[in-house]
Amino acid sequence: MRFDILTIFPDFFTSPLAEGMIRRAIEGGVVTVQAHNIRDFATDKHAMTDDRPFGGGEGMVMKPEPLAAAVSHARQLGVDGPGDQKVSGGQVVLLTPQGRKLDQQLAGELLAEQQLILVCGRYEGVDERFCQRYVDREISIGDYVLSGGEPAALVLLDCLIRLLPGVLGCGDSALNDTFSAGSRGGLKYPQYTRPRVFEGCEVPEVLLAGDHAAIQRWRQQAARERTRARRPELLAADEVEPVERDWLGQLDIALVHYPVYNRLGEVIGSAVTNLDIHDIARCGRTYGIGRFYLVTPYADQQELVAELLAHWLQGAGGELNPARRSALELVEVVADLAELYQRVSARRGVAPLVVGTSARPQGEGQLEYRQLRQRLQAGQPALILLGTAWGLAAEALGGIDGFLPPINGAGEYNHLAVRSAAAIVMDRLLYEQPATK
Repeated sequence: MRFDILTIFPDFFTSPLAEGMIRRAIEGGVVTVQAHNIRDFATDKHAMTDDRPFGGGEGMVMKPEPLAAAVSHARQLGVDGPGDQKVSGGQVVLLTPQGRKLDQQLAGELLAEQQLILVCGRYEGVDERFCQRYVDREISIGDYVLSGGEPAALVLLDCLIRLLPGVLGCGDSALNDTFSAGSRGGLKYPQYTRPRVFEGCEVPEVLLAGDHAAIQRWRQQAARERTRARRPELLAADEVEPVERDWLGQLDIALVHYPVYNRLGEVIGSAVTNLDIHDIARCGRTYGIGRFYLVTPYADQQELVAELLAHWLQGAGGELNPARRSALELVEVVADLAELYQRVSARRGVAPLVVGTSARPQGEGQLEYRQLRQRLQAGQPALILLGTAWGLAAEALGGIDGFLPPINGAGEYNHLAVRSAAAIVMDRLLYEQPATK
């Protein structure tokens, strides 16, 4: 298979093409990769490949003439055909955030081509007339913007070359990768190596017993549970409970242990509890939320949670009770609210709507359940903060966008356990709830 890369920075590819798997594939004759400088095909004395956009606007646009000439040159190089003949006319791929998102299925489609000509866009984009006349496919590697198409071209190269026969040392590696047929299109199972015990965490016993049938069953189950927890959209429809396909997946919940009030109104840090972690995680799994975060700045509390999770996610607990392991896969620990907001924003790709809870009416800023439901259904991520002890302290309220109504409205007694409140909140979001007093 032949790859011709059209770029204004051909040296960008010098080191990556000389390392690792790609280098071995080139040296073994499995692929041919050549980078072409688009400037070599410019016709003016300054070798210009870009110009200002018609109609005004920011930045520059790549000119169509040098790109068209570079494509024509690459097509003439072609690939080896019968005898000493060359087969010309490779498919032209433009790397652009506006293209079809690269996935394993698309990678399989591209492997049918003998030659791919990868066009690395720059600046504000490429003249549309070049796209219309020369480009066969537009491909994106994700919903974000790079300074140019060169890193995307490297990603595409790596993705495709490793799938070619004879490139990887183990022939089954690509077949069983995440997203591949061997993993049923989902995520791959967890992997372990020596030592058997690392920082108190042991390798699952089933992997050490030598029962290959049991190991295969464990891996299949672990892969399904990991996919269901992290990427449920990858599972076939008959493998996912309806609630996991619902909009509640846009919701994350955080249990805040600091800063909160004690009964005297003093700001304190409360202790994490085994019961809260288990029950809220189980509830979150049942309703299909995204993540369950524990917010505590205390190292000993973080270590306690890590030990608990290790037992259920990698240890004997998860082996005996896979359903509980699946629930606790939702749990993540963060040190403070700033880290929480950063973590959620990075994972979601956008800052979430932050919603507080309180047993006391908050007046201004109240967000009704139906309003939050509508925002979730519209695709807006949200993060609900649950306070421990006697509720969220004032200093925790700075980043909050609104408050849910107290669960008991204006009721005289409102001292629910936080795990009970979490369950009620999730249920009221999923279903219509009676009006508060």
